[in-house]
Amino acid sequence: MINQQMRKIQSALRFKERFRLVSISVDPERDTPEVLQRYADKLAADPYKWLFLTGTRPEINILSQKGFQLASAQEADATHSSKLVLVDHFSRIRGYYEADTGSVKTLIKDAK
Repeated sequence: MINQQMRKIQSALRFKERFRLVSISVDPERDTPEVLQRYADKLAADPYKWLFLTGTRPEINILSQKGFQLASAQEADATHSSKLVLVDHFSRIRGYYEADTGSVKTLIKDAK
């Protein structure tokens, strides 16, 4: 569900110059760069607009907790978050959104 919403965001903001989508895997053992590339291809992700990243579990947890102010994947006991975070070009969090149609419409409006 979340990736379908991300595709909508990609489509709606494809011409926005300084806008990027970033999907971060929380399963680095399974989601190697090659696996993420296949997944990106399957979703028709624009490689200049939508990045698929991974790292070590400690790096991902630090980014989640300190960067995005979210619970770590281990604390949430989940493999995927349903939260979308809008971050501006100064690395300031501008909003948190659920991965549902109404929230995504708001995110798109806020991003513009």
